[in-house]
Amino acid sequence: MSLQSPHDLPGAPQLLYFIENALAKVWIYENVVIAEVVPGVEINYKNTFDLVVKGVNYIDFKPWAYISHRIHAYDVDPKFYKYIHLIPHLKGMAVVIPKESTEYPEIPTKETLKKEIAVFDDLSSAYIWAKELLENLKK
Repeated sequence: MSLQSPHDLPGAPQLLYFIENALAKVWIYENVVIAEVVPGVEINYKNTFDLVVKGVNYIDFKPWAYISHRIHAYDVDPKFYKYIHLIPHLKGMAVVIPKESTEYPEIPTKETLKKEIAVFDDLSSAYIWAKELLENLKK
């Protein structure tokens, strides 16, 4: 059975896996992961551990990038970011805050994450950035 992507991404990449739990919906494309967290939750190390482990297992030990598609308001425990550098093969993170959003979350810095980070107002731009980041690692 083929999975249907809800995203209109450049190049129409194939959706490989979809994970959903009480915390988020996660779409895994070849080497880009897009997550939409449910409204009103707080992201922290404890409540995301299982989701991160499951997602990393699907990536199969290759460089990948994460896109946080912030279509809903939610909080992130600032201590959570100190664990990001421990995620194997994660090379960068994009945060998408849609133009119509009235929520402006605090964005971690590159020094906090110890990874590349960028902020966008649309998902397509974030996806292009993620693919270029990963492509540049091959050079």
